[in-house]
Amino acid sequence: MARKAKSKSTGRRIRARRYDVHAPVRYRTSSDEPWHSGETKNVSRSGVLLRAEALLDLDMPIELIVDLPPVITGEPAAAVVCHGRVVRVDSTFDEAPLVAAEFSSYRIVRGSSQ
Repeated sequence: MARKAKSKSTGRRIRARRYDVHAPVRYRTSSDEPWHSGETKNVSRSGVLLRAEALLDLDMPIELIVDLPPVITGEPAAAVVCHGRVVRVDSTFDEAPLVAAEFSSYRIVRGSSQ
């Protein structure tokens, strides 16, 4: 009987479920830089897709603060403070660029201490 060939892994990871969340986001690429504004398009436990003010470079570190309304969490309004890196950039001439960032860490903050 012939043996079945083993399939090689493609190296692709299973994507985390994404949720359509349109929430205000502030971001910066360095603690020395001012905050920029944007809006999330979708979020997951592993990252975020956002409409940014300006084009960012791939692999650039990024810090984000996403303001979540009570309807999202079912609890009082909160912010998610995230650190990560830019993994994809998509820009068109007539729209602000879309930036995908992968999280390396995040924490949920309630109240005013961000």
